[in-house]
Amino acid sequence: MGAWGTEWNANDSALDYLGGVLFNDDFFKRLNEGLDSSYPENVRAAAHILVVLDRDGYMTPMDEGLVMLRKASKALYKTLASGWMDEWNDSSEVRGHIEKELKDIQDILSDPKRWWNRKENKDTVVKIDSEMESCDK
Repeated sequence: MGAWGTEWNANDSALDYLGGVLFNDDFFKRLNEGLDSSYPENVRAAAHILVVLDRDGYMTPMDEGLVMLRKASKALYKTLASGWMDEWNDSSEVRGHIEKELKDIQDILSDPKRWWNRKENKDTVVKIDSEMESCDK
């Protein structure tokens, strides 16, 4: 295909680099480890990476992307409910940042154009939700 535009990601070489070299299985494994971390700093960094990738037009692998976004949402909610922010001098500022990070994730999850929000994919989403629930137990 070559190039279809002048942006950094509008050519085959850049996307091959992203999808095959940079964003490989190990990358997503490490991102998942961040989302599963007991350290809020790691959770926040991993969630932010998902948002940045999404804003720049990179979609995570189909089912895995939905799972990671939902993990990020749960982990950020958990962080908000914890006493972790009380350790900061200005806990309200930290809370505000985390609430914005959570909103960014929620905006992606609720986007009606996403495959997981289409009626024809309802069964796949139910299956993913079921698998996620069984992993949480």
